[in-house]
Amino acid sequence: MDDSRINIIELKSGQRNSRAARAVSRSPLPGEIPLIDVSPIYTPGNTEGLARTGRAIAEACQRIGFFYATGHSVAPLIVDNAFSAARTFFALPLEERLRIKLNDRHRGYMPMGDTTVPGYAANLHHSFEMALDLPVQDPDVLAGKPLHASNVWPELAGFRDAVEACYDAGCRFGFHLLRAMASSLDLPDSYFQALYRDKPLASMRLLHYPPSPDPVDAQDDFGIAPHSDYGVLTLLLQDETGGLELLTRGGEWIQAPHVPGAYVVNIGDLMGIWTNDRYTSMQHRVRNTGERDRYSIPLFYNPSFDTRIACLPGCATSTQPAKYAPERMGEYLLANFNRVWESYKRPTPGD
Repeated sequence: MDDSRINIIELKSGQRNSRAARAVSRSPLPGEIPLIDVSPIYTPGNTEGLARTGRAIAEACQRIGFFYATGHSVAPLIVDNAFSAARTFFALPLEERLRIKLNDRHRGYMPMGDTTVPGYAANLHHSFEMALDLPVQDPDVLAGKPLHASNVWPELAGFRDAVEACYDAGCRFGFHLLRAMASSLDLPDSYFQALYRDKPLASMRLLHYPPSPDPVDAQDDFGIAPHSDYGVLTLLLQDETGGLELLTRGGEWIQAPHVPGAYVVNIGDLMGIWTNDRYTSMQHRVRNTGERDRYSIPLFYNPSFDTRIACLPGCATSTQPAKYAPERMGEYLLANFNRVWESYKRPTPGD
């Protein structure tokens, strides 16, 4: 039994799950998770196509908060290489992974059990985290600005190239997708893009979910317990294993199976602040109840640290004023990171 299975058995003790969180999921109805061709986002001047894509995104965000995106520009080979790199990394001995344990700039390896959702036992996954790679001479790095740093990498041939290629391609997709997000809210096409041009807080995570060591009890195991993402947009690549489940606005858990060639896109909590809850983030979870290891690669696509998140034009009225106080992007992320992520505060065995 490898270290992942051992850790899962230890972490399961004391799991606290509400009946609602444990509810069995069902298969989605046709179209319940919209499938949106986003290819018009790449064509300058395609006003009609962009508006059509924006309308589809608006409907998805208001109905369920998730959609599958096809027609993006991320090449299948880039995706395949990133998943191959993830499988190779998580197969390394634990002591090698711990050489790059997560630091206070949120780069590196997060061991099994080092993230929790309040009210639940530790999540049954481990991960590798990277973000915008800044040189040590960068003024923000020299000044110690939070979340601004160089990445850390394992000594693993080809790993960095494969992961950086996936990150760069995902960020390019996200930057174009912002045009459709703006269109969906009747904003100028470049409204959101302007907030992402200078050192966006875009971080990417490689995730590994070992299968449950106890299939009989797997219904109660959470690779990630029910939660909503706290940023703006999440662009997710997932493998064929399955396990992602979404909570509908009607209170049912539905499965979000792998769709070949598609990203799963969802909105985070900050989009609710921006839109005055016109677009509200929804809970989701991961349960790897099968016999296969599960891998996924989410890109948390957020604007620059100093971006002010406040109610957007047109999202508040005299009868529905702004519900939320403005937030500063980086400070909001840090507050959530410090609430959930504890690994860099704990000593590594052998320190």
